Amino acid sequence: MSEITIEGKGIKRSQVSKLFDLLKEKFPDVDITRDGKIIKIPRSGKISKTKLKVYLKKFIHHEGERDIVKVLSGGHDVFIIHRKG
Repeated sequence: MSEITIEGKGIKRSQVSKLFDLLKEKFPDVDITRDGKIIKIPRSGKISKTKLKVYLKKFIHHEGERDIVKVLSGGHDVFIIHRKG
């Protein structure tokens, strides 16, 4: 089974922990795992990439880093949280 990967290259480890907790709260039935700055979500019918990207953008806005961090596509089923500049 494939999975969606989120690479938190542009944010701190503490922020990756907060993002992990947020995703676990939003998708309680999905087995989300974390290894360092990488979060892996199994691909299932319960979660869509569009919905996930919205939550990532809301998280960045809530953290107050909307102007310096953006969400990029790293290929098929990969999101990269990238610091601008």
